[in-house]
Amino acid sequence: GDKEAEKYDPLTNCFTIRTWNALGYRVKKGEKAIRSITYVKATDPTGDDEDEETDTVTYPKTVYLFYRTQVEKR
Repeated sequence: GDKEAEKYDPLTNCFTIRTWNALGYRVKKGEKAIRSITYVKATDPTGDDEDEETDTVTYPKTVYLFYRTQVEKR
């Protein structure tokens, strides 16, 4: 509800399954991920001339996150 929404902080309590596993938690059975989009910067793979500055491109990437109430300690 509203109380949990106030506590939501994607930097401290909402992570991918891989991050939760590394922290010693596991996702509870039956929990559904929160689908989010983040923007990633990368070097432009089509840059033909190596003498020029490297161009960067930004592209959207879908990530699947789990909130702290959806996980339990192993």
